[in-house]
Amino acid sequence: MRPNIPVHVVAQPEFLGPHEDKFAFSYTIYITNQSDCSITLRNRHWIITHADGTTEEVIGEGVIGETPELAPGASYSYTSGALIPTPVGSMRGSYGFVTEDGQSFRAEIPEFALHAPDTLHYTHNQIFPTILMATYRAAMTPCNNYWIRFHLIRPRTDCGVVATW
Repeated sequence: MRPNIPVHVVAQPEFLGPHEDKFAFSYTIYITNQSDCSITLRNRHWIITHADGTTEEVIGEGVIGETPELAPGASYSYTSGALIPTPVGSMRGSYGFVTEDGQSFRAEIPEFALHAPDTLHYTHNQIFPTILMATYRAAMTPCNNYWIRFHLIRPRTDCGVVATW
């Protein structure tokens, strides 16, 4: 039986500003392999939800054109972006990984909020609570369980303090 494979993911979204009747956001993802075996990120699947309830899916190989291999204890980060038609939205998804011995597994990424400044009280029936911190357990094969831990942190506040929730 394979040991548990913890993958620690931190997402930091940031509002960039309006762009051609849309709202631009960047997000930085930090991934840490907290296991004792190497893993490779093979693909991604994002579901982006807009405040009006519409969604878009992004499916592709790797992240930003890379398929990083993470040795035990190694970390990887990247910054990407989303352009959405509403000032508020969210992202959730999953990464597909493969272990050094060929075992595939998916790591679900909890939903995190995208919101422009001054939209904290934006009201729409499609706005949903953000999952703040969760530990997911997913059985990838009948005899293997993988533990994936995600910790999402808020972007900096106006006073420059990073807060977790």
